[in-house]
Amino acid sequence: MDQAQDIKFSYILPLLMFVVMCCVFSIDIYIPSLPQMVSFFATTQEKVQFTITAGLIGSTILTVFIGPLSDAFGRRRLIIFFQFCFAFITYLASLATSVEMLIVARVFQGMSNVAGMVLSFAIISDVSHGKSVAIRFSYITTTITTSLVLAPFIGGILATYNDWRYCFWLLSLMSFISALLLYFLLPETNKIRKPFSVLTTTKNYQKIFTHKIFLMIVFIPSIMIGAHIAFTASSSFYYKEVLNISPFGFGIYQAIIMSSNSVFNYISSFVIHRWGEKRTIEIGMGITVVGAIVFLIITFVLPFSAIAITSAMVLCSGGLGFMLSSLSAECFSLFSKDASGATSSAMSLIRGIVFALILSVTSVLYDGELIVLSGCIAVVTFLSLFLYLFVLKLKRNQT
Repeated sequence: MDQAQDIKFSYILPLLMFVVMCCVFSIDIYIPSLPQMVSFFATTQEKVQFTITAGLIGSTILTVFIGPLSDAFGRRRLIIFFQFCFAFITYLASLATSVEMLIVARVFQGMSNVAGMVLSFAIISDVSHGKSVAIRFSYITTTITTSLVLAPFIGGILATYNDWRYCFWLLSLMSFISALLLYFLLPETNKIRKPFSVLTTTKNYQKIFTHKIFLMIVFIPSIMIGAHIAFTASSSFYYKEVLNISPFGFGIYQAIIMSSNSVFNYISSFVIHRWGEKRTIEIGMGITVVGAIVFLIITFVLPFSAIAITSAMVLCSGGLGFMLSSLSAECFSLFSKDASGATSSAMSLIRGIVFALILSVTSVLYDGELIVLSGCIAVVTFLSLFLYLFVLKLKRNQT
């Protein structure tokens, strides 16, 4: 990358980090308010939790189109348009008077915020090469995990002193500001645009979705992040009803958990630079496996200790953060640059579907027992380990 591109990227990256933060906030900023929302809407725990799933479903609806459209027409106009829509729809969601109205609003909110997440990765892929892709992805993934820290913490404060609608008002304001910044500061980064073609898009997706290594590499962080989101959603009830912890206290515990993710994600950029992506993934996988085992032990030994539960999740979250950017960069390295948008869309689509499925299943299974949450973390962790070992085997066979 030449000096001029580096100067541009010096402000593109922080801008994209803010956009991604807004997108992630939409997932869990109001999670500490879930018990409060049950009373507000006079509804059930399952319906309130489904509002999270609804947002993820909305994201998957447009994900498949955003990337290919940006490959053809450019990233800038799409990300700006959808970010403005995101701000407006988020405000409308705050006006919901029933849980059913909120569910519908959440679907449209998910549809509108998908461009920010998908195209941020594509933009970085446009202007980065070699190890710099993984290193710069680490800043975005650090932003994702940091946002997962800040969102429930801020949401816990708002839930303690106000109500759930303040979460949506804050998010609407943040999204509007990010849209304005994109409009005035973001240049077009896709310099190899080609006319949009349904046939070309279909061929790209056929190539992507039939690539075994790509599918397994995407699936690993997808099921792990999905399990963490499911833990956060259901544990909001466990921490309140079983451990007698306030929404503000719950936000603090979640901040501790996700802080480890952010710290390890940031450290991973230095490990990538020195030892490469493969070693970074292996270290992260090892930490996550240890955390899952510790969580299972705590479930039977110290199930009423918030500190013990949080400590186990710190290991799981930290390990995930350590390998997340390397796994994402490896996905992009499997395909050419002119398919970066389609690759990013495919990744987001798979992740959105997996998130929604794991969250829905966990919400249905959760009955107030900690074993449901620790079991979910353990299952996805060991499945991820198996998949990664299988990926290594496929790579060895190819060489």
